[in-house]
Amino acid sequence: MKRSPIGKKLRELRLAHQLSLREAARRLSISASRLSDFEEGRTHSTSRPAIPGRAFLDRAASLYRYPAPALLGLAGHLAEAPVTYFPTDIEADIAEIAALYERLPDEHRRHLLEVARSFWRYVSQPPPASARREAPEADEEADR
Repeated sequence: MKRSPIGKKLRELRLAHQLSLREAARRLSISASRLSDFEEGRTHSTSRPAIPGRAFLDRAASLYRYPAPALLGLAGHLAEAPVTYFPTDIEADIAEIAALYERLPDEHRRHLLEVARSFWRYVSQPPPASARREAPEADEEADR
């Protein structure tokens, strides 16, 4: 059976978070075989693909840090949901950073936050006067 859009997205998100099928299923409170059915679009009782319910998709959105409305839309649970959802570069970066952060021990999380705060302080300060030269002055000095 052809994989459904929601199945493709669930698999993509699980792999992006580097989770095994069993680990993702454990975190989502379902069996690994059921998660596999959702990802592959398999069902054992009808010819229709296995489509996860809203409660499961809410848990998946939380685990994968992905917009719940997008998952609900891909599963056909929202009447006016987008057929596909492409996160912006910033959303993708945030999701990647969050996934990395979750895998760090507490001590390393604190260090990462200190580095991020220090970096923010650095980039949010105005540049020193020597670096704020206007372009014509820089060109004149280069000509000398």
